[in-house]
Amino acid sequence: MNDKASIVAEIRSRNADKLRKEEEHMHQCLWEACKESGAELQYEIVQNSAGYQIPEDAPVLRRLEQACQKCGIHFFTAASGGGSDANVFNTKGMTAVNISTGMEKVHTKEEQMSLKNLEQCATLLWEIVTA
Repeated sequence: MNDKASIVAEIRSRNADKLRKEEEHMHQCLWEACKESGAELQYEIVQNSAGYQIPEDAPVLRRLEQACQKCGIHFFTAASGGGSDANVFNTKGMTAVNISTGMEKVHTKEEQMSLKNLEQCATLLWEIVTA
């Protein structure tokens, strides 16, 4: 019999040391479980993207801040543990940031966005691309 189980897991952290430690911990747990059951462990680690930090004086943030001011939107920066296209772009050397859309109940079946926030996002994006 050639039974097989596959596990796909994702680890995210803005801290590279924490990420590496969690990766080692997961590997150790899997290895021990396989050893107990007489199974063989084959694994592959694929890094799809990495965390990033944008300096507060980065041109992309200054342009976004100016656009927010023109649109009457409160501008602020905050760290996030999520993954997005911005992670991929920054990994490839293209400075990118995420812009909050004001969505509610994100990643649920009740995810929603008010028409006011949608209009505000469209206005902000227009200001960014036409400035």
